[in-house]
Amino acid sequence: MRRITLDERAAQLQRKREAGLSPPSPELLRNSGNRRTVAKRRLLERIAAVSAKRGADPVT
Repeated sequence: MRRITLDERAAQLQRKREAGLSPPSPELLRNSGNRRTVAKRRLLERIAAVSAKRGADPVT
């Protein structure tokens, strides 16, 4: 993998914008969670429970 600087990445994105391309919507990029491990699911459930107890919404 070739490493690039942030300036190089910004230039790549600018060229894409100039070519008429736009990034996909956040909904398309969001992970569906279909391949989560059991441990990850339990962790997320625990985070949601703690957030609910504190009266806050968990970050989604």
